[in-house]
Amino acid sequence: MLGYVLATIANASYEDLIQKYIFSKYEMKNSTTDRSTITSKLVDGLDAKGKKTSNWDLNALVGAGGILSSVEDLSKFALAQLDGKNEELELTRKSTFNYSKYQMEIGLAWNIISPKEGIQWHTHNGGTGGFSSMLILDVQNKNGVIILSNVSSFNENARNVEQVCIGLMRSFHEE
Repeated sequence: MLGYVLATIANASYEDLIQKYIFSKYEMKNSTTDRSTITSKLVDGLDAKGKKTSNWDLNALVGAGGILSSVEDLSKFALAQLDGKNEELELTRKSTFNYSKYQMEIGLAWNIISPKEGIQWHTHNGGTGGFSSMLILDVQNKNGVIILSNVSSFNENARNVEQVCIGLMRSFHEE
């Protein structure tokens, strides 16, 4: 809903807003909400049974999962998050809510977890009927992990995407 409200207030499309304020700023040339501009680059999504499925078009709720991107572009976004000069991105990682039941805090679109003393990770996952993804950042140690998958978020193995991402990040902290 926030994406819809922002677009309405700005009298622009959500695509125009994110192109102007995010994708252009961080040189993310292969990121969009307009599937028609990158159709030839898309991997087929798979449904819960592993069969090819169509992409979701979220229309008014595009801000809740309609962004299409690449590992290259998400890497640029992650690097921008790790750059202390980007104060606007730093603000998105500030805790706005403590979800003590799950030992997690919430920032603006980030889950904030502390897997062990002195370590804080910022995570964001996503999923639709044909895809699942996860990004984890360790801002303090300046590293991250990005996984994009064509495993449906409704597939019984979709949780493995998150587990692999978390496992890779943990491997950076093993002694």
